[in-house]
Amino acid sequence: MNTKKMLIGIFSGLITGAIIGVLFAPHKGSDTRKRIMRQSDDYADTVKEKVNEYVDVINEKFEKAKKEISDYSELIKGKITEFKKTKKATMN
Repeated sequence: MNTKKMLIGIFSGLITGAIIGVLFAPHKGSDTRKRIMRQSDDYADTVKEKVNEYVDVINEKFEKAKKEISDYSELIKGKITEFKKTKKATMN
């Protein structure tokens, strides 16, 4: 799933939920505002957790790719060194 689409969906859900909650709230305004603040804090924490999870996944993939590139680079260097040695041996 596209991260951008997921974040748009989360924020849309937050806004829709807040509007519906205000429209159908059986409590007085101050209680409703407190509830909205608590819920928005909960939603913000959830979003932060999801973002952190995605950042961790991206970092893991980046580190894996970096290691694979480094390993491949070492392999290529070894092949070049072998080639140079072979070339010198055949020229002598």
